[in-house]
Amino acid sequence: MIGQAYRMHGYKSTLTLGEDRMSKELLLRVAEAGRRIGVGRSKAYELVASGKLASVKISERSIRVPVTALEEYVRRLEEEAGITGEEA
Repeated sequence: MIGQAYRMHGYKSTLTLGEDRMSKELLLRVAEAGRRIGVGRSKAYELVASGKLASVKISERSIRVPVTALEEYVRRLEEEAGITGEEA
């Protein structure tokens, strides 16, 4: 229904409003960051704790992973594997 209403107002995208909003998030929960790079929640927290994946503290008990940190982490993995931008 949302996707249909979205298209009825002249938008060409077939994304629903929720999917569109999610694609623009700048900070992700650690579990979501892990899903985006294909690792589980525990591994994502391990990467954050080790400093391999950068994070920011937004409150006493909440941390988030910037989308740019995910991109940087993947770029480092590609460099370590010898993959250049053209090959990826």
